[in-house]
Amino acid sequence: MSWKDAKTEAISWLEKLSLPADLKGREIDLEEITKELPHTGRFREMVARAIARQLKARGAKIN
Repeated sequence: MSWKDAKTEAISWLEKLSLPADLKGREIDLEEITKELPHTGRFREMVARAIARQLKARGAKIN
């Protein structure tokens, strides 16, 4: 799988979580929100990193 696929999955996952677009200053536990990701192995790691990047872009602080 590619990084583009991981980014697409990350965006889809975040939409399912219904988080607001502006997360400035909000602390988010990455492990907590990714614990139910259906993927495994390397691709799961790629999706989790993409989720973290998307959250940081929205202003969140990642724990």
